[in-house]
Amino acid sequence: MRKKRKKNAPRDKPGLRQIQKEAPVNGDQGVEDGRRDLVVAKGEFFSGPIPHPELLVKYAQVDAELPRRITGMTGKQQTHDHRMEERSLRLTERGQIFAFVLSLVIVIGSLVLIGIGKAIYGMVLAGGTLTALAYLFITGRPPPKN
Repeated sequence: MRKKRKKNAPRDKPGLRQIQKEAPVNGDQGVEDGRRDLVVAKGEFFSGPIPHPELLVKYAQVDAELPRRITGMTGKQQTHDHRMEERSLRLTERGQIFAFVLSLVIVIGSLVLIGIGKAIYGMVLAGGTLTALAYLFITGRPPPKN
């Protein structure tokens, strides 16, 4: 079973991947003395909202305030993202409440129509409403516009 890693954690322990390849000296295939050069290629990958720590050190060499400003901006952005997500959830809840109240009003209205002798109108109103609600619950979205 694979261990889960933190979102911003580097992939390898040191955060580096090294590729080693032995190559003949001067590109010759048959070197008499058996010497070979070792070629090391270093690649690095880092993902996250703030730059790699080595880059932050380099930014600090340019301006001592830059690392603090960058991390502060990252914190503000994360706070903003959380607020927007909470707002979206509140709007979704509010929409569901309004849809429930509206469907209750329509069902009660159709029962009133049936009760006063307008059975066809009441059934059409209730049937259309229930059909639309069933479609929304099954598909999760309104019908496409052509």
